[in-house]
Amino acid sequence: TATAETMSMCNNIQKGNKKTFVIASNCHPQTIDICKTRAAGFDLEVATVNLKDINCALELFVVCLFSTWAGD
Repeated sequence: TATAETMSMCNNIQKGNKKTFVIASNCHPQTIDICKTRAAGFDLEVATVNLKDINCALELFVVCLFSTWAGD
């Protein structure tokens, strides 16, 4: 998916220096699963969070925001 490609591109741009990809918990479940599968090959952590609870002090390189699976 485009989300997994975005994660891959961001990892390449950061040259592997950042290890956490944050994805909104209300994204499509399939999108979250694909990102987790793809992340394993890059030794990345995927954090699925409610964006209201995000701690900006985390070592992260991108926050994935897409319309929710409910259409929000």
